[in-house]
Parts: sequence; C-alpha cells; structure tokens
Amino acid sequence: MGGTLDCIIAARTPPMGPEPLPLAHDDIHLWSANLDLPAGEVATLAGCLSPDERDRAARFHFERDRRRFVVGRATLRIVLSRYGSGEAAARLRLRYGAQGKPALDRAQARHEPPIEFNLAHSQELVLIAVAAGRALGVDVEFVRPIDDLEGMARQVCTTDELRSLLGMPTALRGEAFLRCWTRKEACLKAIGTGLSFPLEHVQVGCTADAPEPPGWTLHDLRPAPGFLGALVTRRGACRITRFGFDARHPTI
Repeated sequence: MGGTLDCIIAARTPPMGPEPLPLAHDDIHLWSANLDLPAGEVATLAGCLSPDERDRAARFHFERDRRRFVVGRATLRIVLSRYGSGEAAARLRLRYGAQGKPALDRAQARHEPPIEFNLAHSQELVLIAVAAGRALGVDVEFVRPIDDLEGMARQVCTTDELRSLLGMPTALRGEAFLRCWTRKEACLKAIGTGLSFPLEHVQVGCTADAPEPPGWTLHDLRPAPGFLGALVTRRGACRITRFGFDARHPTI
C-alpha cells in the first residue's frame, strides 16, 4: 500500500505566471478545489466551458448541482491549460472513452509524454490528478452515515473484504466501507473500465495492510476534513505534489 498521501508530501501553492507548470515523467500533481462559489463567479467560470458542457449544465435539476458542475469543469480546464498545451482553458477539447473517461484531444496534447488526468468530486470538493504518460485514477467521498451498510457491502465487496468489514466494531465500519469504495472506484478509473466492471470482483481491502492491485500502487487520501479518497497509479517511482486551487482567482 502506498500509504496515506497527506503523510507523504505537504501541499504547496502552484507557481503563477504564463510559464507552463513543469511535469516530469515521475510527477503526479493532485489538485483540490472548492466547488461552492457565489453565482457571479460561477457565471464567469462558465465562459470556460464548451457548448456541450454548458448544455449539460443546463440539464441539472438543482441549481447547486449546476453550479458545482460548472466550477468543476472550469477548474479542470484551467488546471490542464497550465501544462503547456498552448491553448486557453476555454479552447481545450476533451474527448471521451467508451466508458466516459475524459482525455485531452490528441491534436492538443503537445506535452511529451502526453498528459493523463482524472477527476472526482463529492459534495463541494473536487480532486484532479495529473501525470505525464502515466495511467491514474482518483476518487473522493464525503464521510457520512450509510443506510443498510451491510446490504451495500454485500453488493460491492469481495468475500474477504466483507469478512474483514463485518469483523470490525460497528462504529468503524462506515469509514472502512467508504475507504474500500474509493479504492475500487479509483482502481477502475485508472484501468479505464469505470463502474462497468463489477466492484465485487476488485480486491482492494478495507484496512491499511490490504494488498494492492497487481501492477498498480494505491494511495489513501484525506484531501480535506470530512473526506476520504484514493489515488491509483501505474506501479513505479513517483513524486506526488498536492496543490490547492482557488477558482475565484483563475487565469483563464
């Protein structure tokens, strides 16, 4: 197990300016941002979105969800524009794989090796992981009570994971289940299958000493108070840096 990420490296503020943000082959950058911004700032950020993203935003039933989607997509675009594509955030073109995983359009992927990224959000928090030529996946969950936790666990946990979970004191099971869930989602997003692959066939464990998926390294995250997450990357030496992003003062 790679360990809890906030014990590995401290967060720092990204350098500002027009110069591309350096990203070596062994770098992984993990960005976090708050999605809950005032309406006026959300409207400004909406200018970064593509027409299809604006259409998607308009289909959200609840205003809070619409705003969070706008801020999340704008944040992703602004972050990706920092890596030397030569394009402004609003002009980046994203393509989507068969399971909906986003990627930069190949014609704009001027970084060598190509930029890989993944994002996840829960409540007001978004996480974006960025690497150069290295498959990765990230997930985050707000820690909350779970109705019928045992029933959910029986649907998504392996036999060993379920046995481990039900062997814990009741008070510890909720966080352990969410830890297992974020690991599974991050793993499947890194592989590229998403939730189309049955979660109950993915063995990641519920405890700190659980085995890692073959060929992958798993890092547990505590990206903000009240949140759990996981980052999964191709196995190999890497240097992980956490950045905080303030979407209220972006360079668009």
